[in-house]
Amino acid sequence: MQDLAEIDSVKREHDVLYTKMLRDRQAHPGTFKDKQDLEKFRGLVRQLRAMAQRAEYVDDYAWFANAVVQWQIAFSTVLEEPLDLNTVLKDGFDSVLDVPLERLIPDPPKGLRTSYPDTKLKQRVEKYADLASLFRRLSRESTDEERLRDWHQGEAIFSADVLDGNIDFVQKVGIDSFQYLEATWLKEVIEIKAYFRYEHCKRKGEQQNDDKQNYYYACEYYRWRLISSRSKYGQQYFAPIYFYLRGKFLDAGGKLESGKTQELIRRKADRYHKRQVFSDAAEDWRKAEQYVKAFYENIIAAVGCAGRGDPGTATINGSEAAKSRLVEAILSSEGSDSPLSIMNAFEAAIAIYFLKDLKGLPDEWYRQASAFEEKLRKDEAAGRLASAV
Repeated sequence: MQDLAEIDSVKREHDVLYTKMLRDRQAHPGTFKDKQDLEKFRGLVRQLRAMAQRAEYVDDYAWFANAVVQWQIAFSTVLEEPLDLNTVLKDGFDSVLDVPLERLIPDPPKGLRTSYPDTKLKQRVEKYADLASLFRRLSRESTDEERLRDWHQGEAIFSADVLDGNIDFVQKVGIDSFQYLEATWLKEVIEIKAYFRYEHCKRKGEQQNDDKQNYYYACEYYRWRLISSRSKYGQQYFAPIYFYLRGKFLDAGGKLESGKTQELIRRKADRYHKRQVFSDAAEDWRKAEQYVKAFYENIIAAVGCAGRGDPGTATINGSEAAKSRLVEAILSSEGSDSPLSIMNAFEAAIAIYFLKDLKGLPDEWYRQASAFEEKLRKDEAAGRLASAV
């Protein structure tokens, strides 16, 4: 059984050394010849590989495997010191960037377990669905259609918990539970947040805003969540999502695989059509496909996760070009009367938890995020003062 303290220690060492490697290389391009540091890096890679092969849980294995790939590519590009890849390069590849990514990943041990089983999160969704139907069930049985609506309401409340950080997307939500986020539109989460805002003010006896003001508050809140650095994780935590995206939506070259994405595009085109953002069905499909292509083909590079030949691989905060394309996609998904009308909660969770230093968003969004941050600082300071007293 792996010791949690050892896992945390190795992860921290990876963070420290990987950041040091990138910063030293940026400060002294072309002159990285510190043999003592290089040996530390090699020793860490050996340790990461061993930890991956001893992992008990899927999330731990994916994290260590992704870290190994990051260092293998860093050695062959940033450090210009090819690392021993267990004879992979002897198979006729000219560069590590030409090697299929799966060839660089340590073999997983047998019997891996998910660190937070879907059954536990499914119970949370079921609980929320039961609450949604509580008052109705006091007087009569629900119809099948109502039960489906209740279940979806449960998914939406669960998604709000994830986007708010009450259920940590990175630490708590396994890939089996992504389905609840994918089934929920971001606009549905915003509407739930607006309602909770109303209920909060009501319970506290505060002045209650009208529905429109609560809705605008919720929009501003999630814009702050998108821009704020508080909830961001490093790219080394992206591995489970990376493998999920590559398996479900993308081909070996990181491009959309048409057979895998037709249903996703159809749902978004149908939503465009129902909201009458565009009047023509073919145009609805084109816009939906454009959004899906921009988001899913750029998200890996935008996060900065190790990817084959991607220029964002050796950056701490991700490829700026990929992030720029993602910002265009996010803004293009805005309908005439609703923010981010075709973005689902899964896409929003990735953006909130991983996209750093986004540029090109409307100035108003940055002002709103700054105002939210300032209010939080004051609230936190007041809380610390109260606890000290």
